[in-house]
Amino acid sequence: MKKTNLIIRKFLPLAVLAAAVLMIFSCGKAPRNRDFNPTEIDSTLNTVHDTVSICHLVDSLKDKGVIGDITGDYYVACVMYHHNPKHAMAIIDSALARKVVTEQDRFFHFMVQGLDIDKDVANLHYDLALRKGQRHIINADMDYINSHELLLSSFVQTLSNMARCNIFLERYEQAEEYLKRALKFEGIENVSSEDSR
Repeated sequence: MKKTNLIIRKFLPLAVLAAAVLMIFSCGKAPRNRDFNPTEIDSTLNTVHDTVSICHLVDSLKDKGVIGDITGDYYVACVMYHHNPKHAMAIIDSALARKVVTEQDRFFHFMVQGLDIDKDVANLHYDLALRKGQRHIINADMDYINSHELLLSSFVQTLSNMARCNIFLERYEQAEEYLKRALKFEGIENVSSEDSR
């Protein structure tokens, strides 16, 4: 038990650092396509933190054709999770089952996948999160992910979550590999367990 706690103390700061990368990505790059602006949508919908208001705003933006169903589901699930996690997970499942038609659908489907993994980790479903995360990473189109900070921050969060899952499952070498990948996006390389002492 002491050895496990010592190893967790070595790696957990790196996992926290990798997660902090998300906070650094506060400004989005110009989107690759012209039919929607993810940064504008994100800044508009992230101002609402209660479930009633987010549902009204999402419905209004859908009626105006500004956002699609997957986009709306993503933001409702983000807010809903704090009040009703089971309902939020149902919304996430529904969003993942929707057909991806537009570029906006593609963008926010990727975001929903990351959110799904994040919620599995929060619910201590580490093996499930690892399976989903592995599929997510293998299927990642890095050119597309690098096209916008929101996509990149979601991808880095998935890498960080994969590291956290491996730490809690005492798979420290795998955890270190995911941490190294996550930290490379911030230009922090050559991280090892000795660096965290």
